[in-house]
Amino acid sequence: MKSVNHILFLCALAMMMSCQHAETEEPEMLISQIDGQDYLSTMQGEMTTQKALLLIQQNWTDSLTQPDFMLLAKDMNAIDSITRSNCFQALSQTFMYIIPNNYPLLEGMIFTKLMHYPIETIVQLQQTQADVHDFWMMRLYDEFERQIASPEITAISVVNLLLKNCPSCSKDEQEDIIAFIDYLQLYITN
Repeated sequence: MKSVNHILFLCALAMMMSCQHAETEEPEMLISQIDGQDYLSTMQGEMTTQKALLLIQQNWTDSLTQPDFMLLAKDMNAIDSITRSNCFQALSQTFMYIIPNNYPLLEGMIFTKLMHYPIETIVQLQQTQADVHDFWMMRLYDEFERQIASPEITAISVVNLLLKNCPSCSKDEQEDIIAFIDYLQLYITN
């Protein structure tokens, strides 16, 4: 009986010690990736790409309007690769909120991104989930078809421009670009 009481006493003591330890620890919580005043001024100011990204990050997508999504679409072609990537990821997360009337602009933006940053765009598309991948491939396919409908633009000229815009591409990456355009041409039939 004494040993049972002794064990219960030790368990109770251990629990109290762990609770005391937990109370002294500071909780690790990241409220924002922007600190203090910058965060407040971003969130209180007018809509910018940064504000739209923060709203999406905080799951406040219902606070965004269609022009806000189009702002993100335009910035998929920003000079800064981090901004391009963040905008692509944000739109990939929220594509279901974009109304079909805005698809032509979105198609132009993702196609422009592919033309200027072919390997980056292909890799990002390969890393997306199936429904997101299908969404972007349909946007690319529609714009690709629109582009090659004119007599002066062909699939070969698109491939040549993609290769030209990737001068540092390795042979493997060049083959990936060619394979991607072949895949894109056949996408609607797959």
